[in-house]
Amino acid sequence: MEPASNAFDASDPDPEVSLTNEIIRAGRDDARICTPDTAAKAVRLLAILHRRIDLVGADLTEPLGGFNPDAFRSLLSETRFLDRHREAPFGQTIERVLEERVICRHLWVALRKLRHQGDYTFLIESDDGKLRLREKDGPVFTNPRLGPAITFLKDIGLLGNTGLTEAGREAIYS
Repeated sequence: MEPASNAFDASDPDPEVSLTNEIIRAGRDDARICTPDTAAKAVRLLAILHRRIDLVGADLTEPLGGFNPDAFRSLLSETRFLDRHREAPFGQTIERVLEERVICRHLWVALRKLRHQGDYTFLIESDDGKLRLREKDGPVFTNPRLGPAITFLKDIGLLGNTGLTEAGREAIYS
């Protein structure tokens, strides 16, 4: 996947901001499920982000390396996961993403929430190696939430309507 030169340039066929907005607009509630088109956009967005980080040569170890990767997920842990599966067939990698990064993570977070807050938030159940859906599925943005993050970056002047501002460029390249 080749990222657009500007993730906010609407004239590009699939800039990241358009994919993000389409996924958000598709939403998820009790009446809707994740369509194959929305799931494909989420996978495409993940691939573009991974490629963009790769192309920039961003060293995420310094800002994110101090977090425990078993307890905290970040761009660092996710890019490392994708890097480990770089040579694997696409289908196998997607299977691992769904199993390890979606299903197992959801069950882990739901169990922690049940233990610490008494809330029952399981969307799926595992029974003898099979999964049972408890609620409608779909890609949803989780912490950190992408929409508020973009709003925050705009609020502090690092992003504008056409992408990075001069202050944003300085923050990245300094």
